[in-house]
Amino acid sequence: MKRIVWKAAAALLLAPLALAAQPPSVEGTWQITATFDFEVPCDYTGTGNLTQVGDQVSGQITLSLDSDQPDICPGEMVGSLSATLDGLAFTGTIDGGKNPGGDLGGSTVSGSVVLPAAAGTSAAAAPGTTMSGSSSVSSGPFTSASGTFAGQLAAPAPVMAPVALALLALLLLGGSTLLLVRRRV
Repeated sequence: MKRIVWKAAAALLLAPLALAAQPPSVEGTWQITATFDFEVPCDYTGTGNLTQVGDQVSGQITLSLDSDQPDICPGEMVGSLSATLDGLAFTGTIDGGKNPGGDLGGSTVSGSVVLPAAAGTSAAAAPGTTMSGSSSVSSGPFTSASGTFAGQLAAPAPVMAPVALALLALLLLGGSTLLLVRRRV
């Protein structure tokens, strides 16, 4: 019994090191600006609501055409993002792009995340985190159109820090150990 408790305690003490190796969190609500070249440059602003599990990122992206843009530009674009975060770089796809006029197809995206200086190497999302990159339409009526985008994390999702997780686990382990010891007496 003592061996199990010591092994569990050692594992919990090493847990923060394993969690620190995780990519930074990009989970939360993003403010996005984008320019796409649909025969002419078209400027958009919008939001992205992203969730993250490990290095897998997913979410909904909604972009609306800025005022005074050419008629060829789709008025609104909505799609589902699926991406992989490798350190501070990401690659992925946006599928199901739609606008009121119909299907826009899909696109590939790639770019990088920049953490604010105050965040250091923290895995927790922090206000001021930015991302930028490029997109290339891979299917639909605008195939081969391309663009660039930039975003800023407006509202990070609450994330429990690795140290807090380790303390919580130790508290739970200590509580369960006390229950086992009391039961034997």
